[in-house]
Parts: sequence; C-alpha cells; structure tokens
Amino acid sequence: MRSFVARVAGVLLIVLAVVGRRIAVASAPGMAQSAGDYSQYHSPEYRHDEFDSKPRAPTASKPMPRFSWDTVPAFFHSSYTGSLTFPESAMKIIAKFPIVTIEKWQGCHSADYTFEDDAMLAAAKQIKSVDPSINVNVWFDSFRIYSNNTLNPSAISRADQFCISSRHSDFLESHKDYLLLNSSGQLAIESYCHYHVYDYVKTYVQQYWTDMCLNMTKSGWVDGCGCDGSQSRAASNGSVQVPHIDADYALKWNTAKINMMNTTRLALNGGLLLGKEVFELGTYVDAILHEGCSASNTTIVMLQYIDGHSKSLGIPLLMECHFAHVAENEVAAFLIGAGQYHYFGAGNWVSHTPDFSSHWDDKLLGSKLGSPIAAGVYDAESQTWNRKFASGTHVMFNAKKKKGTITWGTM
Repeated sequence: MRSFVARVAGVLLIVLAVVGRRIAVASAPGMAQSAGDYSQYHSPEYRHDEFDSKPRAPTASKPMPRFSWDTVPAFFHSSYTGSLTFPESAMKIIAKFPIVTIEKWQGCHSADYTFEDDAMLAAAKQIKSVDPSINVNVWFDSFRIYSNNTLNPSAISRADQFCISSRHSDFLESHKDYLLLNSSGQLAIESYCHYHVYDYVKTYVQQYWTDMCLNMTKSGWVDGCGCDGSQSRAASNGSVQVPHIDADYALKWNTAKINMMNTTRLALNGGLLLGKEVFELGTYVDAILHEGCSASNTTIVMLQYIDGHSKSLGIPLLMECHFAHVAENEVAAFLIGAGQYHYFGAGNWVSHTPDFSSHWDDKLLGSKLGSPIAAGVYDAESQTWNRKFASGTHVMFNAKKKKGTITWGTM
C-alpha cells in the first residue's frame, strides 16, 4: 500500500493543478484555513499507514448508488417515529433521492413497534417497492449501545433514545462478555449518554457487528449500513476517551474497531459502509455521512479535497454532506466544491410528524444543472468562488460573507 505521505502528496498535486494559481489564502476574519489548505483532513493522530486497507473491488456485486449532475445530487437521511413505514406524503419526497439512510428512531412510537431492525426493514422494503434503484442504508452505531433504563440503568436519554429498542441491544446487554470493561472490572460507560460500549478486542464481538449489518442486507431491501460513531476512539491524542479504561487496552480497542469496520466494508462486497469523518475515507470506509457541512469556505475545501483524494486513489469515495437547511447559501457552497459521488442533504434526523418538507426544495434541488465545466475557482482579491455548469448555471460564493448566489441556466 502506498504510504500516507505519498497519497496526500498526490492529492495536493491533483487539486492544485485543477484549481491553479488563483487559489490563495483567504483573508476573511476568523478563517483558519486557506482556500486550498487540506491539512486538517489528515491529522497525524489518524494516520493508518500500517493498516492494510483494500480499495473497493472493481468486480463488486453491488454498483455504486445512482449519481447524476442533471440536478443537484442529493441524499435523504431521517426516520419517522409514528409508524414502521414512512407516510405517503413523505414517500413522495423520499422517492426523489437516489440514496437514503434510515435512522435508529424509525417507528419507535408506533403501536406495532418491537425492534428498530424490523422497522428499518419495513421502511426499506417500502422504499424499494417504490423505486428498486434507490440505494437504502440502515444507520447503526459502532461505538455506543443504545439501550433503555431497563437494560442499562446508567443510561441517560438526551434525544428520545429510550424509545429505541433493538435485537442487538437485548442480546448484548444480556451477554456482558461482549461489553467493554473499565480498569476496575466494571462495565465501561461512555460519557455522553452513559451507554455501554462494544468490546472489539474480542474477535467474536467484531464478527457480531459485521453480522448485524449483513443480516440486514440479506433481506434484499437494504444495500449497506451506516457506522455511526466510526470516528470515536477509546484513546485519542494520548488520553483515554472512555472513562476509567486501561490505556493499553484502549489502544488495542482502537485497532480492533478499525479492523471490524474494514472487515464489514469488504464483506458488503460493494455495498456501502458509511463512516462519519473525512480522515476515514480511503482507509476502512469508502463513504461517509458528514454532519457538519455549512455554507462556508471550510466545506468547499473539504469537498475539493475528497474529490482529489478519490482521483489519487483511483477509487470512488462517496460523500453525504449534511447541512442545516436547504437554502441558496448552502447549496451554492456545496456546488462550488462537489465532485462525483458527492450528495447534498438537509433536514432533521428524526420526525414525529409526517412533514418532511425540510429535506427538499423544488427550485434548488430540482432545477436543471448539468455537469461542471471545471472545478470551482477562488479569487483571492474578491474572496469569491465561481463555478459554471453545462446548463449555463453559474454559482458564486463569497467566502468572507458566507453568501452564495445561483443563477440557473436555461439549456
């Protein structure tokens, strides 16, 4: 495998060649990164040069999700708590997207609810019945085990998580040998919700998570799995992240978790294993759902980095870029930086009502776009990005003001 340094150098050469001399340091107040600075995406803490990751197999049985520049490429990520399946009004919106991820809360307030696994499968079947070409993924957690107070008396509910019940939480909470212990021999708890944690140092626990995902894809309705918390480590930056865990064991846990994710990715044979952060792409995941996208220079630079990294590795890297809103500033920033297999998304993770209108806008996501003529170009003097598309659409984004404009073409 090529060294990490060589890969990063290749990425920088590609991106700098495309964007050219007009990429320069942006002087907007408080802007930490230059318009072409990619250093934040390969922190030494997360260098996995020693990890024998393998690229997506060219003969993978599952194709990549549909991707087109005809309109703004977009994805859907959410759940509906009121029933096992989505309301008919929501399906009219969901059917517009080529790729969907179903969150953990699906159906959890329904009278018919038993386990999240069943609700996810019911929703996935519903989506595939409308359009079999939609790529459907279920969103599992790879770090914390979502449990209620009955299964885990220490647990704290911060976002209605106690409505979530799953077969794997029932199994794991009754098989304590699958759970991480602290240095006192007690069950370890993570700091946010006081949930228990998988003990990936044990190989059978790694296999359990992989099987948990594969059991969903065997249904024929699910194409891949989200790996929420993929970036979470038991030890990081020289400190232990899970309270009271032995430091040496925490480092072993980190390596074991990465091995689990890579094993799952390869076992999916072309299906997606979606991580969370950019540094993971091209190692143990080939796709991410990034929650923190915004109308900013940072998001533009991040998208350009991923596009260059994909070209350098010679493999597709899928990016679901989630924004707070479907609005012109956000869509403009996305379009300036987006490359192939990059998707725009917005809207809540979970809805208690049938209203999913926050995920879609006919004008911004449904207008004709066309392939980009070239990469986004940054002008240092005006601190403005520009990019044009085949339809005649012209996108501008001011990095200082964080304002974008889209002039839609007529071709």
